[in-house]
Amino acid sequence: MRRLLLTFALPFLLASSTLAQSAEPVGLWVGPLNTPGGTLTMVFRVSPGPDGLAATMEVVEQQTGALAVDVSASGDSLQFAFAPARIEIAGVVSGDTFTGTFTQGGDLPLVLTRQSADPEAALSGDAVEPPNRPQTPQPPFPYREETVRVESEPGVTIEGTLTLPEGDGPFPAAVLIPGSGPQDRDWDIADHQIAVVWADWLARAGIASYRFDERGVGASTGDWASAGIPDFALDAGAAVQHLSTRSDIASVGVVGHSEGGYIAPRVATTIPDVAFVVTLAGPGVLGAEVYAEQHRLLAMAEGLAEAPAGLYSEMVAALVAPYADPERADDDTRRAEGLAAARAVLDAADDALRFAYTRGQDVTPTMNAILDFVATPAIGSFLVFDPRPDLEALAVPTLAVFAERDLQVPPAQSAGAVRDALAASRAPSHAVLTFANLNHLFQPTQTGAIAEYAQIETTVNEEVLEAVTRWIAAQTD
Repeated sequence: MRRLLLTFALPFLLASSTLAQSAEPVGLWVGPLNTPGGTLTMVFRVSPGPDGLAATMEVVEQQTGALAVDVSASGDSLQFAFAPARIEIAGVVSGDTFTGTFTQGGDLPLVLTRQSADPEAALSGDAVEPPNRPQTPQPPFPYREETVRVESEPGVTIEGTLTLPEGDGPFPAAVLIPGSGPQDRDWDIADHQIAVVWADWLARAGIASYRFDERGVGASTGDWASAGIPDFALDAGAAVQHLSTRSDIASVGVVGHSEGGYIAPRVATTIPDVAFVVTLAGPGVLGAEVYAEQHRLLAMAEGLAEAPAGLYSEMVAALVAPYADPERADDDTRRAEGLAAARAVLDAADDALRFAYTRGQDVTPTMNAILDFVATPAIGSFLVFDPRPDLEALAVPTLAVFAERDLQVPPAQSAGAVRDALAASRAPSHAVLTFANLNHLFQPTQTGAIAEYAQIETTVNEEVLEAVTRWIAAQTD
């Protein structure tokens, strides 16, 4: 059974680089990837490159665009890979058919058909009609935008887009902080340009905003893979400090989504210029606890019954516990301890419950895939992060917003913890809101499943946009 590695906002994160030796697989390849939550159309464009072959991968429903991936070919074998998300695709080419396996913490069959062997066709053209996204702003716009670069630390320059309302200002402003995973300034998920929709809505209400490429992404320098929450907080804090120096900006607050809800309070407790804090689906407990609960809820969304899903979550919690201890630095030791603890959880379960989860299969590959994932600095810093000290240290107006059907940051786990921490803080005002029938992205949903993100046309529920915008305006009048 496939297990999604869900600290990221997407089921699949794709990107980077080239390499290969054989010219045989050149062409445009298209096929469906049938996931537990729905079907995703995979598009591969393989073309001759300066050092062999070059390849890109696209997930049409997620509108990732043509993203470069590692590719290697030998005889009739063809492989693609994206190491940061632990994605591997391997199979065999026979004529115009590729038959293989998509692996990301579990295996899914993937069959691709070559639609054209013309190298030029592999470099251009749309394979499938893009999805409808009615909230994506269209010109003419009643605001203006400019590119702004800020230096976060030596060697790291953050580039983003500053959206300014009509007029001379000065305007209240919000720095928009993305969730986990290497995200660009638009928070582009399944062709939902989430940050663009937020910026548009805020600007029309007279509020400026700054959205930025995370370090190592897009036009920003630095290395995302080796960074963690403290580094991401430096980047957002540098943006706050820069905007605070501008004559057309009156005050600056922070709005953080998902992991950005960890980062926003951290920025506000370290940068005196912050005027307000908004967390959107921001966790209220230790990251390792969030991670285990994600796995339980998402396993149930994939069809696993409650009891075996609970066992799976308990196994995951034991598996990553050594990585949630900041004092443990040796990866080999942490991995060995985590595997031993996870196996002990499974061994302690009764045979029927264990079989209901494993279906008699060896789950060691799943364990290793999870450990590979959490061993990265960015994810490791999430596991060890407890937001409560920062929330309790806040001294500015704060709004926390949750979605009832969020399976990645479930409000049942985090909303009460955030409310208690804010009650103990020095924030002059604070509120915690939970909106019904919305998912982690604040889209209307029936199940909250990640696979629905691409299928839902709404990018952000307008009630949430209106409530947050109105609250920010009230704090900055």
